[in-house]
Amino acid sequence: MSDSRRIPCVVAFQRTGREVEVPGGQLLLEVIEQAGLEVSSLCRGGSCGTCRARLLAGTPVIENSHGLRRAQRDEGWILTCSARTVPGQRIVLDL
Repeated sequence: MSDSRRIPCVVAFQRTGREVEVPGGQLLLEVIEQAGLEVSSLCRGGSCGTCRARLLAGTPVIENSHGLRRAQRDEGWILTCSARTVPGQRIVLDL
């Protein structure tokens, strides 16, 4: 494991008040599922848009956002199946 993956990323869920520490590079959809929260996800590849969540803080690595319209991206929506945690960051989702 590289040194950067040893530094955790904190993912906070605003509505539920839950917060977890995870390794950098983990998909946010996986983090959500591991935290026991429910989010729809059909394609798990960034094209259907069902796993979207509003990003309130932080800057995850976005691999794909084809399943979102420009207006949705501008409003802070991300696809959790295509967004990865970043070591040392705090990411806050409206979940």
